[in-house]
Amino acid sequence: AESDADKDAEKAAEEANAVEEKWIKHFDSTNPERGFNLAKGGEHVPHPIRKNPWDDPDYRARVTATIKNDANTSEGKAKRSLLSRAAWSNPEVRTKIMSASKAGLNTLESKAKRSMIMKASAAVPESMIKRSEASKEVWSRPEVRKKMADIAKNRVLSPDFLRHTPESHAKVGLKNRRYITKDGQITHKICKKHGLVPITDCYVGTFKSGRNAGRLRIQCKICMNR
Repeated sequence: AESDADKDAEKAAEEANAVEEKWIKHFDSTNPERGFNLAKGGEHVPHPIRKNPWDDPDYRARVTATIKNDANTSEGKAKRSLLSRAAWSNPEVRTKIMSASKAGLNTLESKAKRSMIMKASAAVPESMIKRSEASKEVWSRPEVRKKMADIAKNRVLSPDFLRHTPESHAKVGLKNRRYITKDGQITHKICKKHGLVPITDCYVGTFKSGRNAGRLRIQCKICMNR
């Protein structure tokens, strides 16, 4: 037989359930716009509602397909470009992205992965042709050639560049050297025909193509004007 304590507990639970149902109904808190209750309260068994829609495979598949379709439209690309430029214009965001990118690129796993991808790509003839055509197209732009030449002149033999130069490269004998430097800057070119030529009497630029593409190129004006 039920004890008085059990009866009192059962009665209290019934009253609590009734009060819960009353106020949930009063505030309409099962409505997502008004509250967060998933059930009517009391002893009501809730429907199998997922709190996180992303846990539903069907929902996830539909949303993923929609995102992919939107990403391939001109409107979607324009929107992403606009958002990207807006974010990049924020110095804090730009610094954070660059720091994260550098940290990720400097890991052994990342370096190994990039190396593997580059080797695999280099082995595909179509990929080599595509890269060559893209490189030629870029180097055909006067503004690109000028920019690369300016970068090469200011950086190639700067103190920072020399700090990262392998020791074997830094100890090249004079007879094999092509330039004379002072304080990390090129002052003369060693021309095979005219000896030491001041840098002011040289054409300074970069190689346009081939394995030396983008590297510093200094030519004696006397030789070139003949």
